[in-house]
Amino acid sequence: GLATLTHSSQFLTLKPALVAGDAPVGELVIINGQAHSWQQDNPWTEAAVGARRLAAEQFNRGSFAAAATGFRQTEARVSGGQKPLYHAFADLADAYGCWDRFQYKPAWDSLKTATKALDMASVFGGPAGVKALIPRLKENSGFLEKLVLDPADVKAAVAPDLLANAKRRAEQDRAFDAAMATALRALEAFAQVQLFKQHKIKTNDVQPDQLPAALRETCKTCFLDDVDGKYKLPLVAQFRALAALGDPMGQTFQAQWPQMKPLLDAAHRSPLGHGFETVTAERYHQLYALIVKITGVTDAALPRFPTLEL
Repeated sequence: GLATLTHSSQFLTLKPALVAGDAPVGELVIINGQAHSWQQDNPWTEAAVGARRLAAEQFNRGSFAAAATGFRQTEARVSGGQKPLYHAFADLADAYGCWDRFQYKPAWDSLKTATKALDMASVFGGPAGVKALIPRLKENSGFLEKLVLDPADVKAAVAPDLLANAKRRAEQDRAFDAAMATALRALEAFAQVQLFKQHKIKTNDVQPDQLPAALRETCKTCFLDDVDGKYKLPLVAQFRALAALGDPMGQTFQAQWPQMKPLLDAAHRSPLGHGFETVTAERYHQLYALIVKITGVTDAALPRFPTLEL
């Protein structure tokens, strides 16, 4: 059966030569007075449709490695003309798998290659869902290009990407501890970007005299890193610095501090923080809503992974 085959398989079968010229006269086989000819088929041509849909479902669930494996297995089995299509799907799954792990450069490289190949496939009659996929792929490729080529030490695009990643952890995986930790990192990244862009303050190497006077002494006494001897602002201090500098994001954080405290505590108690209590879905959703309120970020500003309908 097909399930036992690991590589492309060609079946030779005798079929009635119904049309004149189906085969040279010397190649015709006469059975019971009827002319037959040898015809070559690959059963994986049809079986590939089901395999493709299964791999697409794995992709849509965030199982990118499994999807890539499925597409590559199908690539090995189908006939030559279909191989580039499945190779492109495998590259696509690899790209989003890398992106999901914050490996931005290899993600961008694979996504560019896959998008070009699938764009060609959509022109020459690929699966129906490919054409609708291309705009999202190009949009995502543009996002990664901007992030990868950004020469700044503090890359602005990482903040919304972290928040999008947190959403995937919550919505796809129901992994709320991971979602909470990633969302908090996103919140910090928004603060870091604002401090760097507006005030040239790098939170992992801050100079105390860059800060408002009220925070300088605290920085000198509390935020010196014993490992590398640099002053480093933790998350709450970053927002307090923004507030003292008159930044609306920092001021909103300060105004929301009573709501933020229990959420920071929940993150601290998480196994991915410093404790042993798992985060609830409710706490994650509360934090996400606060991040939106503090930063002003919208869902439309977050990169969205595509849904494969193949």
